[in-house]
Amino acid sequence: MKVNVFASFILFALTLCFFSVASAAKDTAYVVEGQLDVGVKVEVVSVGESDKKRFGVVSEGKIIVPIVYKAIEALSDGFILQDNNDMFSVVDAKGSVTIPPEYFHIKRMDRIAILECKKECTDTILMNSKGEVLGSGYSSYAWGTNQAVVCEHKENGYSAFHPDGKNIGLNNMPLLEWDAYSKSLYAPQMVNDEMKVAFYDIDGKVIVPNSYDFAQYIDQMEFFIVHKVKNGTMYYGAIDRTGKVVIADKYTGVKRVAYNTFEFTNGAHTVVAVMKDGALKVTEKM
Repeated sequence: MKVNVFASFILFALTLCFFSVASAAKDTAYVVEGQLDVGVKVEVVSVGESDKKRFGVVSEGKIIVPIVYKAIEALSDGFILQDNNDMFSVVDAKGSVTIPPEYFHIKRMDRIAILECKKECTDTILMNSKGEVLGSGYSSYAWGTNQAVVCEHKENGYSAFHPDGKNIGLNNMPLLEWDAYSKSLYAPQMVNDEMKVAFYDIDGKVIVPNSYDFAQYIDQMEFFIVHKVKNGTMYYGAIDRTGKVVIADKYTGVKRVAYNTFEFTNGAHTVVAVMKDGALKVTEKM
């Protein structure tokens, strides 16, 4: 009889333990939405459905970002989080807060550099994901690639940054755009009351100086065809992506004669530029 009572007690205890574990498992159950690489591999997880669905982050089975956020977006070294009050914050790859939830909008730039709008976007500042301020007073215009981030200042023109937040050194520019073909920064500007073009690399080094009226990058040739007007006559030349002049701007005509071949001529004198196996060869045409 005593054995039966003891056995009943053990059964009751095991049953209670089972239901406790099952309840705890149910409370912490989540759905894995996918994996991300933010320096370490983590999982984005969710609970709930439809408009009540909330997200968090799990690393090695441990919840490092609570599953309470309306949206999560990956940076290269952390996450942008949108809470239930539609405020945005940033945490690092371990879940530690680097930028508190004080912003109404955060736009990521190539997963690293971001724009943050404070006070309902009336004051826009540029930060990196570590919360370091890179600049302030920007308008809402900004875009980024994996090479550069360009922002328009409300008063002082355009500036360019590396995606990690380092200032490229191009500031107060009247216009600055990313040229996807040449993978460089295009910066038209007024020189002596005349509009000139200029191109810079991602470190701010001049590729095409602002002494030309026009420049067009030819991808197959890996150079810019440039031209300028001298005494009423248009002259053409070529500059490669490093800024080296490969054909002097002394030719009055230029034409493409093949996919990888251009001819520059000034009457009796013609040079031929051929790109083959990644190497540019310029020779005089006999």
